[in-house]
Amino acid sequence: MKQNELIRTSLADAFADLFDEGTIKIYTGSQPADPDSAVSGTLLCTINLPTPAFGAASIGVVSKNGVWSGTGVANGVAGYARMANSAGTRWVDLNVAESAAELIIDDENIVVDGVVVVSTFTYTAPDV
Repeated sequence: MKQNELIRTSLADAFADLFDEGTIKIYTGSQPADPDSAVSGTLLCTINLPTPAFGAASIGVVSKNGVWSGTGVANGVAGYARMANSAGTRWVDLNVAESAAELIIDDENIVVDGVVVVSTFTYTAPDV
């Protein structure tokens, strides 16, 4: 493996380790400017991430591990999600949809007591 691939893989593994037992909260509306900004919209669902939340990195890429799912607590259309570590530190905001988004869920129309499943989430470390 090339030097830059080793660095990217280490970065991806470090990202993955942040979220063991972390959470993803899905909200309606527009994504805030950054994770330090106050949330906007209505909380639709909280997903508690497993340990490990991600599989092992390969050439700078990690993908979700296991089933990521939660239960709807409000009715609405998913707009964005906020990922936090187990201590509650906000790290990442993501756009959410059924396709062509950073966080892919099974149905972006979330209902109270409905099950919300993350189909796909992959993090790619930047080129170094």
